[in-house]
Amino acid sequence: VLGMVAINPHVSLREIERTLDIPRSTANRILRNDCFH
Repeated sequence: VLGMVAINPHVSLREIERTLDIPRSTANRILRNDCFH
């Protein structure tokens, strides 16, 4: 997740969810924990 955001800071949670096949809540939690929100 963090790698995707590093490559493209404008990537959407939905896109991350679809690409990595993880729940949006998981992606959201990872981003929140790393201060990307």
